[in-house]
Amino acid sequence: MKTYPKIALSVLALGFAGLVAHTAFAQMHGGGEHQRDGENQRGQRMQMQKKKAMMGHVMAEYLGLSEDQRAQMKGLHEAQQAALVAVHSDQTLNIPQRREEAQAIHQSFEQQRQSILTPEQKTRADELRAKVQKRVQHRMKQHMGKLAQEETQHVLREFMQKRHGKGDQRGEHEGDHK
Repeated sequence: MKTYPKIALSVLALGFAGLVAHTAFAQMHGGGEHQRDGENQRGQRMQMQKKKAMMGHVMAEYLGLSEDQRAQMKGLHEAQQAALVAVHSDQTLNIPQRREEAQAIHQSFEQQRQSILTPEQKTRADELRAKVQKRVQHRMKQHMGKLAQEETQHVLREFMQKRHGKGDQRGEHEGDHK
């Protein structure tokens, strides 16, 4: 009778020791997964910002923007970012309202950007936008095709495992009914 409480106490002690060891290990190696996730997300955001900045420079070169136009575009971009941050941090709005506000901000600033461009630059921007959109749609089709193919393979694999798996009662009875 006395051995059961001793065993239970031993199991609890081992579990507690494991928890302490795990916590100590996590602290020694840079915090837990939450910290790494946060660092990873920050790194991804920084990469995305760099990529967007680079795309802005490429677009400016492609469109042949003057220095004055570049300065105006940069000012618009900064103002748009500030407006979007304000909307996303506004706790009085629910998610659909934030999305709607952000969409309105994007449309408003897009109109302002278009007003800076010459007619030739607008035409080139529209052509580039169409090319990019076509390429994105093509990639999405490829990706969706791969996902559909993977899902089909997964379903077939599960079906075959159930059909030929261990002790499947349905497979045994199907032959009896034929």
